[in-house]
Amino acid sequence: MSKRPRGRFLPRFFLALAALSGLVYFTFPSWLPWFGTWLVDGQPPVKAEIAVVLAGDFSGLRVLRGAGLVRDGYVPKALVSGAPGVFSF
Repeated sequence: MSKRPRGRFLPRFFLALAALSGLVYFTFPSWLPWFGTWLVDGQPPVKAEIAVVLAGDFSGLRVLRGAGLVRDGYVPKALVSGAPGVFSF
């Protein structure tokens, strides 16, 4: 009964892992938007008591959308989360 050397499996594993990582990295623009489609709810806005605008958008588009909901009369107030001093009042 001959034993396989253990040292040959490890480089192949890391090579396969690197190839899979490269495949995921270079093809993500084609499959990643598909994952976000089920997160989007395309219903029109309705009146509410308050709009909660969550932090995470560096361009400020979320804050502008929340302000637009106040301006258009859907909500009387918008609560904006984020770092202190970033959005002021």
